[in-house]
Amino acid sequence: TSEFVHKKESEKTMPSKIKRIGVVTSETGAVIHDIINIARRRNASQDIVLYPIKVQGIGADKEIANGIDFFSNYANVDAVIVGRGGGSDEDLQCFNSEIVARAVYNCKKFIVSAVGHETDTTLCDYSADLRAPTPSAAAELLTRDRGDQKSKLKLLMQNIQNGMQYKLVSSSNNLHALMDNINNEMQNYLFKKQKQFDLLGEMLKNCNPKAILNKGYAKIESNGQSIASANKLSVGQDVNIYFADGVAIAGVKEVK
Repeated sequence: TSEFVHKKESEKTMPSKIKRIGVVTSETGAVIHDIINIARRRNASQDIVLYPIKVQGIGADKEIANGIDFFSNYANVDAVIVGRGGGSDEDLQCFNSEIVARAVYNCKKFIVSAVGHETDTTLCDYSADLRAPTPSAAAELLTRDRGDQKSKLKLLMQNIQNGMQYKLVSSSNNLHALMDNINNEMQNYLFKKQKQFDLLGEMLKNCNPKAILNKGYAKIESNGQSIASANKLSVGQDVNIYFADGVAIAGVKEVK
């Protein structure tokens, strides 16, 4: 007996995700209906698999042990509940048998004992990984509330959206800062080029012969050729004198 009392020292950890629960109990009692109702109310997609057994009387202990062994080796079950409703000590006697206690102890799956009422205690309780005060409580322990999951999922999605929004705002601000920098650089570049263009324009303007004429100077030509020296003129020679606003024709009277 002491072997099962100290079973708590080697309890298995409850699985983080339980998709399917194996239940070892009577198919006609209220226990299976309570477990199904609680599990489905908390999570509509929760799977429940029943291994029907007798919960009292001759041969009940062997059936219970066989059900536990079945789920222990059944790959598609994540956790197991073994239990029944309340009753007298005699009614619960099969859950105090060695064969049941050993099956519970050796179960490879996380197993919860939910035998009788909260005040009832059996060897099955000591052998299990966890004892629940009632079968309904066992169902609650092994199922996740879908509402909580939805709330957590909603919070997760909100956090993701907030993170994406922050990233977008941050990226947008960085983009605007980059565009402002580019605009400033372009403005500076265009300003410098405009200054260079204006300076070049002034230089070209000053190089224009007409610009000199506007200052009161005149251009003298004879026979289509520019006369830059008085030595190239002779008395009686006709010349064209170009002013900024017109042309005058004259004759040379004297060369000095």
